[in-house]
Amino acid sequence: MSGATLARQPARREGLADPPRRERPTPAVRLGIAPMNAVCPRCGHRQGPGIGRCRDEAGVEHEGVWSACIGGCAIIMGSRDRRVARTLARAALERRFSSSRGAGPTMLKLLVGQRADGHRQEGRTIAQGGIRRVGWTTEEIEREWGATSPEPAVVLDAFDRVERILGPQWIAAVREPAGFRVQGPGPLLQVVSMGGRLRVLDAVRAPCELVTKLKRRDASAESELTAMHLLYSRHRTAEIEPYPRVPIGHGWREPDFRIRGSAADWTYVEVTRPDLSELRNRVQGILDRTTALVEPIKHPFALEVFFKREPTDAETKSLLQAIPAFCEDPRARQEDFGEVASLILSDAQPGHVVPSLQPSDHAVCRLGEARGIGGDDEPHRHIVARMPYADMRADAFLKSEAKQLPRDAPGLIMVDTSDDPTAFGSWGPILARRFQPKLHTRVSGVCLFMPCLLLVASSLVWALRVQLHINGHANLGLPQWMRQAMDDAANDFRMCLAAPRA
Repeated sequence: MSGATLARQPARREGLADPPRRERPTPAVRLGIAPMNAVCPRCGHRQGPGIGRCRDEAGVEHEGVWSACIGGCAIIMGSRDRRVARTLARAALERRFSSSRGAGPTMLKLLVGQRADGHRQEGRTIAQGGIRRVGWTTEEIEREWGATSPEPAVVLDAFDRVERILGPQWIAAVREPAGFRVQGPGPLLQVVSMGGRLRVLDAVRAPCELVTKLKRRDASAESELTAMHLLYSRHRTAEIEPYPRVPIGHGWREPDFRIRGSAADWTYVEVTRPDLSELRNRVQGILDRTTALVEPIKHPFALEVFFKREPTDAETKSLLQAIPAFCEDPRARQEDFGEVASLILSDAQPGHVVPSLQPSDHAVCRLGEARGIGGDDEPHRHIVARMPYADMRADAFLKSEAKQLPRDAPGLIMVDTSDDPTAFGSWGPILARRFQPKLHTRVSGVCLFMPCLLLVASSLVWALRVQLHINGHANLGLPQWMRQAMDDAANDFRMCLAAPRA
């Protein structure tokens, strides 16, 4: 591929110690059949449910072959014909669990049967309400999640994949995030989008460490999965290896993953997700205090507080004291507080948030917050507050993440900006200044991405906002197929924004 050079797994260097051996979980198997503790007869490793490959102590992969007994139905779990194994397993599970469907949480005794070498494995008892089903149905999803989709087959496939790989507990946590059940297209799309992203595991070598993190709802692991999905979804022949160990300097580093196209060279990828900065927390606190005034002001109004800059503590206090009187004044329309902020009473119906257009509105990135109250016993009212804010930490992240990348292969830094979307407006100029002939030459590019829910044709759509910054001074450029994948994703997002909402 263009812009790439050969980057094989580095050989041992003189004077460089071997990397420490890390205990990794046994590689997860691709096809989930039922929760069991089957054991590979060749190497003795315990395996998860399904069919897959096993790795012995020498690192050599081989086919894991064993048999299992579920409710009296013998299934050859190591069959090389996955379709036959899947059909047999589905039929057995349907017969085993059909009597308990709809019966709530059930104690299921799953016996691991005769092993190929004649030894018998112990059974185990599992209390798991979600295992009662073989697969989800459209009617069940619409009833329990309160939402539907024009592509029911996609939804069913996603639900089955998430339950098979991450478990029913992961789905239950989406539906009941804080101990109470939520319904609607938002929670449904969380599961569907995860199911779509999990397809990338078909191209990932030994994905069990990543899957373990995803089961724990590790935010960094989800960012890594999304980054893999972004590249793989537009190049299905790509091969991915998570957490490769590479010698850098006098030690070993572990980028988040490396990826290559068909018989191409490896590109190393480091994924990061910036947390909230102290400045962001301060700005968010001012916005929270401003919009919270909507509750004590018992009067119908639609107010916008347009901050021109970040106020001091004294300016914030003075402004918050002036807002109640301004909202209750029937003659008030707009009032300026110097260079700090403007108070604007909108003619919009309370509850219908329409930010006003200001001369400096498009010149800087802003954070915004809206809070409203309405109901039979309450006057309808809302407050919108917007303040200039930009994440200026691009240089710091570039320095820290570049250290994980080797010098003899293309390197890409992918930044999940879900917690700080202003990076799309503020990082570009900073990166352009930092990409110099003698600075960060191991970094071929920086990709900003953020999952978004967009309203398109009266339906919610999960899409990735993508922005790629190429380093023209890099030692090695990104492969063309990777650049094309990120450009296509950015174009898809723009098409979703341009599409009619209703």
